[in-house]
Amino acid sequence: MPPHPHRPPSLEWQVFYGSDAVRAGLLTEHQLRSQAWIRLLQNVYADARLPRDRKLMCQAAALRLPTGTLVAGPSAAALLGVENAASFCDPVHVIAPEEGRVSAQRQVRVRVTQLSPDDVQPGGDPPHTTPARTAWDVATWLPTIDAVAIVDTMLRGGFVTRRDLDQVLARHQRKRGSRQARLVFEIADGIPVDQFVSCLRTRLMLAGLPRPQLRYPLRYSSGVEVVAEMAWPEQRVTLELTMHATMLLTSRGWLVLYAPRGRIRRDFPAVLKEVRQALTRRGAHLEAWDAPP
Repeated sequence: MPPHPHRPPSLEWQVFYGSDAVRAGLLTEHQLRSQAWIRLLQNVYADARLPRDRKLMCQAAALRLPTGTLVAGPSAAALLGVENAASFCDPVHVIAPEEGRVSAQRQVRVRVTQLSPDDVQPGGDPPHTTPARTAWDVATWLPTIDAVAIVDTMLRGGFVTRRDLDQVLARHQRKRGSRQARLVFEIADGIPVDQFVSCLRTRLMLAGLPRPQLRYPLRYSSGVEVVAEMAWPEQRVTLELTMHATMLLTSRGWLVLYAPRGRIRRDFPAVLKEVRQALTRRGAHLEAWDAPP
């Protein structure tokens, strides 16, 4: 039979060291294993009624790390409210000061570097980096496709502005990762599309295609309005993930490529080849291509 849930008032809704609770006589080791608590990291427990989200894991990691450590990168983005940045099950990314000593821990990714006071978000709980610094870390730590999707969401949600990105890039222009960050910031545009479309746009651009215009509006004198999902207006080529505007766009002289999401997931190289061929037929000058990214 599992231990009966027992919650001392001082531990309700809290994240705490299990050994401290046992040493203080608040819980026995048997009670600590009850359904009242969830084990987050080694010796770190929490009230099981707390939401199992990124903030909870970040609080657990912060408890085990030295003063001056900040939650950073995708974990900080999640704390700021960027939904696609990190989940409860993902590792917590942190930056530790150079003078601090941090031991290796499961589910925690530690980078040691010196931070400016301007990199610290005021009142952060747990302490974390500012949106601008977070965007820089995301851009330099993650694969380009994942980084663009997060920075896209940050721009779209108003967490950062284009000026913020320019300023953080200028501050770190001589640092390792600046070229990668510049690429991520150039691709991200904050246009309101979902993560799948953002990632698809990035994959096409990394394969050498010109930037597509997302949700490109077309208005005709007849009063008809249509939005092309992923368009290259100069060549009048569009990649559509649904059929709703395909016939109308075709009738207006656009070369329409229809590729549902399932097909793109299964066979991106074939879709990429078709887009390249369509753009070339319509006069685009593209570099030679050997293989998909």
